[in-house]
Amino acid sequence: MTTRRDVLRTGTALLAVVVAGCIGTAREPNAADGSVQWDHRFTDRRVSQFRRVLRATDGGFFALGSTAASDQRAGEGFVVRTDDDGTEQWRLSVPQVALLLDAVETPDGGLVAVGNATTRGPYLDGWAVGITPDGTERWHRELSTDGLSDLTVVDSLPDGGFLLGGGHGSPDGARSAWLVTVEGDGSVRRDVADAVPGVGGPIRAVVSTDDGLVLAGATGDGTANGLLADVAADGSVRWTRVLDTGVTGVLAAGDGYVLSSAHYMDVTMPRLTKVDSEGAVIWSYGYTPVDAELWFSGEALEADTDGGYLLAGFTQRWDDPSSATRPTVAKVSADGATVEWARSYGDGGSVHSVVALDDDYALGGMIENDARLLRFEAPTSSDVSLRVLSV
Repeated sequence: MTTRRDVLRTGTALLAVVVAGCIGTAREPNAADGSVQWDHRFTDRRVSQFRRVLRATDGGFFALGSTAASDQRAGEGFVVRTDDDGTEQWRLSVPQVALLLDAVETPDGGLVAVGNATTRGPYLDGWAVGITPDGTERWHRELSTDGLSDLTVVDSLPDGGFLLGGGHGSPDGARSAWLVTVEGDGSVRRDVADAVPGVGGPIRAVVSTDDGLVLAGATGDGTANGLLADVAADGSVRWTRVLDTGVTGVLAAGDGYVLSSAHYMDVTMPRLTKVDSEGAVIWSYGYTPVDAELWFSGEALEADTDGGYLLAGFTQRWDDPSSATRPTVAKVSADGATVEWARSYGDGGSVHSVVALDDDYALGGMIENDARLLRFEAPTSSDVSLRVLSV
């Protein structure tokens, strides 16, 4: 069996090919290279995080996640709106929700966000909340009451409604994809607990198409395999593709899609896979530190403005799970074959979301146990060396 140690130390066995010219050598950056423009903390509680950061249409940012005091069992969802310099303009607490995971901006500059409540021990209930442009609650909906359903993604629909996605569970442990469409006022239009046959849920990512959507989830068959499905506007499934890795994100990419995943075989390693418009694999690469004592989580995927991709997460010593993590962002070329730079920002925590701007970037996550929003210049060098493995 190929072990994590085998892959990280040698890059041999199934991960056989190290792509030529793909290794960016870490070197000490100069003062302007990747420098932090501003860095803001947004809570004074013990454990807080941003899980999603959005660039607002008129400038500034939306950041959402959860915050909890040290004596709280569950967190409390919250949203922050900032200006272009990261200065807080308003903040909204969403006490019904323990963690907000995703959001989409509305045409009037407000927000629709989804997340989950954990008010009944380990059980989850999916929630959605509509927010006005000035930061007040417009509406909220509890969309499951069985304790076995969760909402993870949201996207806008051309007719003014919203598509919410997640997973639905049954008492015997089976999982299925869950899709809900709601009107602009949050009223439910359609609620389908077994939305896509073969998708075990939860839905991890959704991309809207001209005549439907492409979604990614798990097969639900007890394996770590992922599944990509093309769903028509009427809900019929045009095709599905089973992948040999779980999927954490999907982006439209030319005439196909780019998928991210955090595992390959039994190895914790981020991976990008390009598929065509019918799900056939074009290329697939994994990214791992040159330093064999480190691993890179890279679970968050975003598009860069030049056609490349951003992977975000943390780096850590693979043989010591208690060691400090370093929030890390890596830039990958459009063909997946080159890591252009990889940089760490802060100690302790992880980057959960990154936004590409014109000449720089903004990231959000949990850094030093605090919800942080940070903006930095485009790096030209790395302080983490990653090699690329053809998988």
